[in-house]
Amino acid sequence: MIENFHLKVVNGVMKMMLQDKDRFDGSVKQARANGVPIRDDISYEDMRDFIDRGEYKVAIDQTYLIGLELEAVPTAVEQLARRSWSFASATPETTYATCDDPVVLAWADGTDRRPYSPGFGLAGTIVMVPITPKLALIGLLNKQPAARIYRRDQVAGMNTSIAKNATKQLYARDGSFELHTRTEPYVQGKDLGASLERQARGR
Repeated sequence: MIENFHLKVVNGVMKMMLQDKDRFDGSVKQARANGVPIRDDISYEDMRDFIDRGEYKVAIDQTYLIGLELEAVPTAVEQLARRSWSFASATPETTYATCDDPVVLAWADGTDRRPYSPGFGLAGTIVMVPITPKLALIGLLNKQPAARIYRRDQVAGMNTSIAKNATKQLYARDGSFELHTRTEPYVQGKDLGASLERQARGR
């Protein structure tokens, strides 16, 4: 996320620099004054065409990005410590799934409030972490019991949130876990592919 933010800034600056020739010439002059070696045979038109084609890749130093991320860790830990945590056991007939990005931060009421994103310190948010197929950790900013049992609908709802949070992969003990798609409730994991195909055909 931090890298994407920096890339958006860099691409925005480049496009702004190429809005007109005078601005480009001024940027080149300033860069040379700061010691940046820029060749004399690159024209404004050449650079504009190069940027428009998008045939380049901006690389952000990973050490710099990791440093920024580590600076945010104490703040994130502080906000997590403010939450009330509860172990949520799945009912005997249900199981939790997990994914390659298993910590889900969402609005507690399940709404989608785009473009606003939930934050670890924002009221009305929930943090969900599946620990085992039968146990999950739930964090709220209001008091809750230390342990609870999640009903079928709650387990399926959490599995749906986990699936939405997945980057590439979804994991489970077997294909019996349940989740909701846009068009079908309580779809078992083993039937998810077929359900998504039906959903796509129905568009």
